[in-house]
Amino acid sequence: MNSTNHVPADINALKLDIQVAIDEDDNSVYVKFLGFDNIEEAEKYAEHLAEYLPLMLFESKIEH
Repeated sequence: MNSTNHVPADINALKLDIQVAIDEDDNSVYVKFLGFDNIEEAEKYAEHLAEYLPLMLFESKIEH
């Protein structure tokens, strides 16, 4: 990703819709985030999730 235009400085400020689906064929859970203004914004969020989601889900002492 070369351009950071149109990407909020605070990634948590994005107003997104979330869809969660279960695939019974392979016992998987899929989470879909909708509402990005452009592909660059979506890519930045994907990079953020790839880095921080495991920490938020598995290394937190807070029960969700």
